[in-house]
Amino acid sequence: MRKALCAGLLAACSGFAAPAFADTKNDGWDVTLVPYVWTASVDGTVAHPALSTPISAQANFGDVLERLDIGGMVALEARKGRVGIIAEVLHISMSDTASMPLLGLPVGLSTRTTGGFLAGEVRVVDTDALSIDTIAGLRYWSVSTRVRYAIPGAIPLPPGIPLPRAYDGRKGADWVDAMPGLKAGASFGSGIHATATGMIGFGGSDFVTDFSALVGIDVSRRTNLVVGYRHLDIDYSKRGFTFNARIHGPLIGMGVRF
Repeated sequence: MRKALCAGLLAACSGFAAPAFADTKNDGWDVTLVPYVWTASVDGTVAHPALSTPISAQANFGDVLERLDIGGMVALEARKGRVGIIAEVLHISMSDTASMPLLGLPVGLSTRTTGGFLAGEVRVVDTDALSIDTIAGLRYWSVSTRVRYAIPGAIPLPPGIPLPRAYDGRKGADWVDAMPGLKAGASFGSGIHATATGMIGFGGSDFVTDFSALVGIDVSRRTNLVVGYRHLDIDYSKRGFTFNARIHGPLIGMGVRF
């Protein structure tokens, strides 16, 4: 699993917005578009119904970009006064060679992850230095994993474990989670501002937690640089298919204001 599953999760299921620009208070809509990249350390497990043992994954952020086939992600926030909308779409495809923990044999693994997030936000605290928003929305997930291996006949299988000697199968799942949360923003002057977001998810998955801390630095009236850190836990297991992961690491993006 190592890099493939882990990087396939690299940006999955985001739901945060970039820190706001320093001078966005006006009577119209402020819209910010943020393409971003998240390079994260990941550990987790994948399981298929036909396999009696899960495959474990672990990769640090230096590994995750090595096996990227295709990936893209973008977030959008639109705000007018005390109300706003957050949206995000992503698609990422990965492939790699993994290892079966039970026997230590090579396993081919590929993942495809597509996601979308849509939420509304309402500002409950609004001062020059501090803001707090409540967030409520839905997150759609579509995940598939392909596992391929062949165990030579000379290698004995562990007793009592019904593991097929050869396997090539793709399994996946689609689901929707409700995502409530809070977002706090702070302004430090000189075009520097920060946002901390915390969300939980439930519904299709067993449970999800999502926390991020971002710092925005205004480059101009219409662009800003966003850097930060994010920690995301995904726990999904239904009908023999398991997709559990903990993803955490640095991210960087560029916000464009319209």
